[in-house]
Amino acid sequence: MRAFLFIASSFAMTLHAEQPGASHIFPAGGQRGTTVSARIGGFYFHGHAEFVMNDAKIEAPREVKEVETFWIEGPMITKPASQKGEDYPRDHAVALKIAADAAPGIRHWHCRTSQGSTPTLRFVVGDLPEIVEQEIDGTPIPQEVKWPLTINGRVFPREDVDLWAFHIEKGQRVECALVSRGLGFPLDSMMEVSGPDGRVVRNVKHAADASHDPKLTFTATQAGLHTLKLHDAGFDGGPHFVYRLTIRAAEAEKAVAEEKPGLVSLPAHFSGVIAKPGENDVWSVMLKKGETLALELEAAQTGSRLDSVIVLGNAQGVEITRNDDRNESSPDSWLRFTAKNDGEHRITVSDRFPTRGGPDFHYRVKAALVEADDFELTLASDVVNITRQTDTEAADPDFNKKQPPKGSTLKVNLAAIGNFAAEVKLSVEGLPEGVTLDKDKIGAKQKATDLRFIAPPHTKAQVVNIIIKGTAKIGEREITHTAMFPMLAGEPEIKQTRLGIAPPAPFRHIGEYWVTNDQPAGTTMSKTFQLVRDHFDGPITVSLADRQGRCLQAASAKPMIIPPGASEFTYNVLFPPELELGRTNRQQLMLVAEITDFDGSKHTVSHTSFEQNEQMISVVSEGMLKLIPANTSYAAVPETEISVPFTLRRDPRLANRPVRVSLQVPPHMRGVNAESVDAASGRIVLRFGKTLGPFNIPLTLLAETSDGSDPPHAAAAKIELVAPSNAAE
Repeated sequence: MRAFLFIASSFAMTLHAEQPGASHIFPAGGQRGTTVSARIGGFYFHGHAEFVMNDAKIEAPREVKEVETFWIEGPMITKPASQKGEDYPRDHAVALKIAADAAPGIRHWHCRTSQGSTPTLRFVVGDLPEIVEQEIDGTPIPQEVKWPLTINGRVFPREDVDLWAFHIEKGQRVECALVSRGLGFPLDSMMEVSGPDGRVVRNVKHAADASHDPKLTFTATQAGLHTLKLHDAGFDGGPHFVYRLTIRAAEAEKAVAEEKPGLVSLPAHFSGVIAKPGENDVWSVMLKKGETLALELEAAQTGSRLDSVIVLGNAQGVEITRNDDRNESSPDSWLRFTAKNDGEHRITVSDRFPTRGGPDFHYRVKAALVEADDFELTLASDVVNITRQTDTEAADPDFNKKQPPKGSTLKVNLAAIGNFAAEVKLSVEGLPEGVTLDKDKIGAKQKATDLRFIAPPHTKAQVVNIIIKGTAKIGEREITHTAMFPMLAGEPEIKQTRLGIAPPAPFRHIGEYWVTNDQPAGTTMSKTFQLVRDHFDGPITVSLADRQGRCLQAASAKPMIIPPGASEFTYNVLFPPELELGRTNRQQLMLVAEITDFDGSKHTVSHTSFEQNEQMISVVSEGMLKLIPANTSYAAVPETEISVPFTLRRDPRLANRPVRVSLQVPPHMRGVNAESVDAASGRIVLRFGKTLGPFNIPLTLLAETSDGSDPPHAAAAKIELVAPSNAAE
């Protein structure tokens, strides 16, 4: 009875909709005049999503649909990295037809579902021929390309290294420019170029843009095939570690005009170079008490390697204030300062790291007086998604006092200019009827606030464009500014914010907290959950959630459908044979169903819980099968066959269950196959075709119980194949 009462009361809390998200589009661009077949990595799309491209010069479908997700598991990660959360985006196909007269540059796109909108993502229109990397697992194999071109690639999976080979004539000057972080992807790339002799090219000029994406420029000292090596600085990787690498002839070097630091008159533009490690450039300006100085430095955004710091001090050089980065997307410095005394003030420019400096560390500073007090408003995101209230929440007088769900508020930042310290009143244009703003002010001297939108019951599920404005009174003046989402230089301006309003999910699952402390690898784990329905009796699909609180390490599960009216279900997760032993595994489930809303519209909604009672928790131990090949390396000779002996060890509880052994061949590997055999035979025969390889990754021998009984059990072993030097690869 207690359990029933607990379940019935669970809907006093809104089951907030899972917000849709997108981690990437791959490729992230295309040449104008071509059609690009791309894949979007989406979360909580549940099979499809509306697709919105902001440029009429790119013809795009109105909807993207889920396709089979391309996935490479890669090397096993271990603790502590394996204890971190991980996302598992699902592939959605999209074809983008780019007009021949489309202007090169960045375009914006996003996706929408019944549960809201994704943030804005970027797609690039290029003017050079483009290719897309054909990704394979294993030891990297150089891919030869003809330049000039743009390469669309991914550092995927973890520890992936990409090798691009291209021919250069002696004396040719080449530029290799990569873009990834500038498109919103997490790749912290490292690049180096090797010459035909295999040695790293030393006469390379390194530069970086505002997003710290690298650019290499060098002159070939010898003719032949050069190889560019590319990887993540921390050897991380994933399907969203997307990049665009452009290889083209470099422009002639331009000398950077350097001025001698000293006293400057305002307004002024002055430039310099941090030519040596630890060097500081000191400029001086004269200010009167109450005057506000605005300093804007340009370095990274012009290709400089300088990670700037501006320090403003008094005439004796004593520091008053400083600035490192303008914001998260720009490492260039930006500073506002109001003088408290008349006299000389010193501006010191340096690199953030005293060990860095050189001819590539150039900068330019704009210095001017701010004529009047003012303010700027910026947004932390260009989208906010909320779940509308239930009737119970709408009737709760303390609803507004409760903590809003994570991710359901929108942060507005306020930057004061001059001596501005007034209250800013916020207003929103475009809100649907009945939707309100919880707090509509940024208090005097506050730097930010979180906006919370409240949608009452029976608000239509929708995504709308809104405009957020702030108004303040400064003396006799009343000033209004629109809050903007900051973009990189040269990007299209985002003038509106999207507000997604989703219906609550009328179902949830409830479990008990327990841990399986001896979960064998290579088999399944089961857990039973109670299903709570709020006047919804339709079928519900259960699967692993798109976002997990911990890396799955290749654990998997098949979707299952809970029939109408069912009040409980048992879910099975399959653990792979090779898994980190002694690690606590935690899997989160996702429940999805189509509902009919109050207005007759149909929506696909989902619920995921990260509470430990609703997780499937286990500590993995060794599997109950163990497969041991006689050798781990074999020669692969074209048009022959070899016999690979093996031993299968079993837990006594599996003594009478039949087991078959098969060969798992990576998709990119040619010319090798084997028929599965009964484990009792003790050997499997590998047959080789005429064309073999590439053998850049071990093959897997997989032993599996074959009687169809539950639970299944499996074991795996690796073998390497080595092709003779005269074999084709």
